[in-house]
Amino acid sequence: MWTGNYGGHGRFSYGVIGSEVNLSARLMSKAQPGRILISERMQRQRGAAARFEMTHLGDWPYKGFDAPIRRSFLENVPCHREVMAVWQAAQHDNEEKE
Repeated sequence: MWTGNYGGHGRFSYGVIGSEVNLSARLMSKAQPGRILISERMQRQRGAAARFEMTHLGDWPYKGFDAPIRRSFLENVPCHREVMAVWQAAQHDNEEKE
């Protein structure tokens, strides 16, 4: 995943690009209104299984990915703060690996 400025002389933008961004967009497009659909990678993040109930929906092929993606809905999400805590823990874990 990359963040930063991209484009040419006539058009210049700031954004995020990469396979994780593409997968997130594809998952969001398949989620029902008000539901959170996540990939297996997010399910494995530290603390996710302890904080959330998940309903596995099976593997699904997504454009741009060689193998089907295992996906689940988060159930009974208590609040946005809990979701952010898992995301921040995942970011911290990723920073330690780099």
